[in-house]
Amino acid sequence: KTVRVKNVSPGSRIGIGAVRGKTGNQRWLLNMVKVEVESYGVPELFTPVMVSNEIGKTKAKFVFESQEMAQSYELGYKKVGDEEYKTITSETPEFEIKGLNVNTNYIVRAISKAGEYTSKTPFYFEFKTGNVDYKYPLSIANTDDFVEWMTTGAEFTTNTDVVNLESDIDLKDIDSEALPIVPEFNGVLNGNNHAIKINSDHGLFRAITGEVNNLTIEGSIVSKPSASSESGHPLAALACVSSAKITNVTNKANVTLECAGVIGSPVVAGIVAFQKDGDFKNNTNEGKITLKHAGTANAEISGFNRKPFSVIAGVAGVIVNATAEGCVNKGDVKVSCRDVPKISARHYIGGVIGTPEGATIKSCTNNGAVTGDFTDATKNEAKQVWIGGVIGGRNGDVGNVDGALVEDCKNYGTCTLVAENAVNNYLGGIGGQSTVEASSDFTVQKIVNSHNYGKLVKKGAGGCRLGGISGGAATLDNCSNEGEIVVEDISSKGAVGGLVGYPTQSYHTIKNCKSLGNMTSKATTAFAMGGIGGQAGNANKQSWTGCTVNCTITGQSKNLVGMVLGTANTLAAKKVITFGTEAAPIKVSGTINGTAISESNVKDFVSGDGKADEKGAIKVKAGGVLNAAYVIFGK
Repeated sequence: KTVRVKNVSPGSRIGIGAVRGKTGNQRWLLNMVKVEVESYGVPELFTPVMVSNEIGKTKAKFVFESQEMAQSYELGYKKVGDEEYKTITSETPEFEIKGLNVNTNYIVRAISKAGEYTSKTPFYFEFKTGNVDYKYPLSIANTDDFVEWMTTGAEFTTNTDVVNLESDIDLKDIDSEALPIVPEFNGVLNGNNHAIKINSDHGLFRAITGEVNNLTIEGSIVSKPSASSESGHPLAALACVSSAKITNVTNKANVTLECAGVIGSPVVAGIVAFQKDGDFKNNTNEGKITLKHAGTANAEISGFNRKPFSVIAGVAGVIVNATAEGCVNKGDVKVSCRDVPKISARHYIGGVIGTPEGATIKSCTNNGAVTGDFTDATKNEAKQVWIGGVIGGRNGDVGNVDGALVEDCKNYGTCTLVAENAVNNYLGGIGGQSTVEASSDFTVQKIVNSHNYGKLVKKGAGGCRLGGISGGAATLDNCSNEGEIVVEDISSKGAVGGLVGYPTQSYHTIKNCKSLGNMTSKATTAFAMGGIGGQAGNANKQSWTGCTVNCTITGQSKNLVGMVLGTANTLAAKKVITFGTEAAPIKVSGTINGTAISESNVKDFVSGDGKADEKGAIKVKAGGVLNAAYVIFGK
């Protein structure tokens, strides 16, 4: 048997093997096999001859004649005027280039290769990619068409241009270079209940103004920028900045922003980082939302109306002058920092919305765990953290617009804050810090008909104002907390309330609310913990009416604990805070440090400031008075 092998380069090695038969039992015996090698020394390679080409808007295909002595082929391409070629190597003379710019002149260079030898004269060809000529309404039924439209058509849409997805789109194997983020989309994208699968370092759009509906996004979005404190870093699955109408959009992709150093204004969310105006309804996040950094700084973000600090949320980061209704978060939301002293931008961490401004948050629900981990062994000063089951906190630097109205919202997720620094951080079942803590001439945050069922946990010796509904002062109406509150550690300035941690203002009423979640302190510091409020500040005529407390409160010996209020020890002389009215008293039951509340002893445990006298008055350390005449035993 003679085996002839052609076109062998000098120095090559040849292997001859046996072949197994189809039945698995046959064998070829290598007996009397003769190998003849035809070597031509230096192989004769010719300039490639193009057989055909297909030029599109963002991609091009080229086919060349096969050469007998060629072992591979190389195609280089570049924009006219560029210096360097990008190259592709193939064993066959067929090439496809993707990710080209529309309406752009390119040059290709082709050579044939055999080992170290190449054709002496390359083949050159100049071409121009196609123009944008989409006709709307446009139907897209496959991934290639979607990628081409995203890279050539989406940016040039108007509010009358309608795009319909007719199938699921799989982008997981398309890298960020081939599919960069779309700068702007102004049309209507009807998802028709289809999914877009993505694996990228960015979301789909940088900015959207039109409408997106009935769409699911799946996969993973991971961005790991280098340290940069001068510019902001928004990240979300659908869009960074939106003024669009967004309805029935679900994100299932995990969204992660991770920086080894200090990062400027990270804003991370499941669907949009920033929503201004426009309807935002029935949107859901199911992906994990994660932010990791080593410090933050305030920085501008194009399209935002202000510096957004550091914001992370399940569904939307910042929402301004818009209504978020029927939105649900099912994914865990977590922030962690490994260099807390380098944080110079406040954090807003929310299960559904990070921070609202002049917005309405209605019928929204959080089911995911919400965690802020700011462990710091040095216990140095750092900026505040505002964390809540539904919203992180209202924008505290805007003093001329109404705060958010949170209505008919629920939280079921465990909310945990780990903080070591002495600043007043805020943690709440519905909202972290809900408003400014000073007098104001505009209406501030209101929370109505909203309920917390999630566990609230404070870890670390840092400061915290923690409330079953709101960490900071807020107007509450018909709200309830059934979630357990656990204080593992806290500073002596801490204030923990079954409803509000730090209810300071006379213009923030708390009415018809229920505190039903058990409260446990493992901390040994002299902080305040009460069934309705933790610490009442130096504000006269605070109004708490028609509320019910029915829980178990367990504190340590130094804790200032009360069934209604932890303490009002800063309430100045001649100032009075009255709990309840004759028509709408405060009803109290449950136990405090092992003592069951009864009709005969209820006035003894209203506040950690001491027992009430026969008229129901409790005189506090700074000279003010708590009026507990309308605090009664009952459920």
